[in-house]
Amino acid sequence: MSDLAETKKKMAQAIKSHFQELKVPGEVSKKVSTKMRLEAKLKSGADLAIGCAEVKGGRLPGFYGLYWMFSMTGGPIHDIMTATALDADPHSARPYVITCTSHNLSSASHFEVGPNTDFDGVAAAICKDIREQAFPIISGFESEPNRALDYILSGIPFAVRNPFTTSIILMHLAKRTDRLDEIINVASAREGFYDFKGKTEARANIIEPLAKWFAARA
Repeated sequence: MSDLAETKKKMAQAIKSHFQELKVPGEVSKKVSTKMRLEAKLKSGADLAIGCAEVKGGRLPGFYGLYWMFSMTGGPIHDIMTATALDADPHSARPYVITCTSHNLSSASHFEVGPNTDFDGVAAAICKDIREQAFPIISGFESEPNRALDYILSGIPFAVRNPFTTSIILMHLAKRTDRLDEIINVASAREGFYDFKGKTEARANIIEPLAKWFAARA
């Protein structure tokens, strides 16, 4: 086995060990692989994937960087989008609700790895970063819809499927319909709410269908 292959093997083993110790918000079950990937089923019915990926550019032979990422798919938000025919996303066919990388959230966007790396230390630092940066967002989308809505409206840089639609769904799940004008104002003023195409269209195509869907289940 080459030195680089041995380095990668040791790093993957350390990541797996520390991923096994992570207690994911809302976790019902999980599995961890030496491919530096954790997959968890959450109480809401959503699926969570957390993993690490390599970057080699700009580094000496035998060295590389790692960054972490996570995504939530399925669950009640996506189910409601599907039930109201609002799930189509021009950016992705995958049924994700949110997705993010350490490039967006962490000051340590890359963790450097080489043959003399403290593998356990790097794995511990990555997991600490995930707990501090990713877990609050995951917890919000799993069980605290008003906080999840705060994250979207405050402009934290992670990708949200159909962000205006998701915001309206979160508003109803939180029973905070008083926030409707706030959501409309933010979506009107900020780039990124690609599914918001003006107040009139938003009310007819998104706000009213979702209000009727929730009212029928109240």
